[in-house]
Amino acid sequence: MPFEFSEKASSAVANSATERSRPSVLIVEDDPAMRKLLERELARQGFETFLVSSAAEARQAMEAIVFPIAIVDRVLEDADGIDLIAELRRRYAHHR
Repeated sequence: MPFEFSEKASSAVANSATERSRPSVLIVEDDPAMRKLLERELARQGFETFLVSSAAEARQAMEAIVFPIAIVDRVLEDADGIDLIAELRRRYAHHR
């Protein structure tokens, strides 16, 4: 299933990172209950959360937004979470 931004995420893409007041967090978690828990707790702490359930969806999201923070499940159905983190680091190396 291709990643589709929610209304909240679509509006965030329209704004530049400097215009956003809250830091963005990409949550890559295949368990729906855990995803919701992380979203709720991070939103409560003032973070703007973007939820995906697979590495493929995470890659699509990373094409549209630069995420300063990512929380990645270690075991995903379509990838190893450690490999996805390494990919994130390579992709964002020039943003440091």
